[in-house]
Amino acid sequence: MKRNLVIFVIVLVLFIVIALVGYLIFMFQSRLLGSTTSSPVSSQRRSAGPPVGSPVRRVVREAA
Repeated sequence: MKRNLVIFVIVLVLFIVIALVGYLIFMFQSRLLGSTTSSPVSSQRRSAGPPVGSPVRRVVREAA
């Protein structure tokens, strides 16, 4: 019984460590990619209105 508990604790700790390392890698990549993907060309192409297929434009088209 005690041996099973030790194995469970070791597996649990390893799972938590692997999850934390994965989360840190994810956060590092998302911050790194988030700061490099915004370019002047992509910001000029964005319009102030909603996207083309959004429900807001459909309602406006049906009302007009």
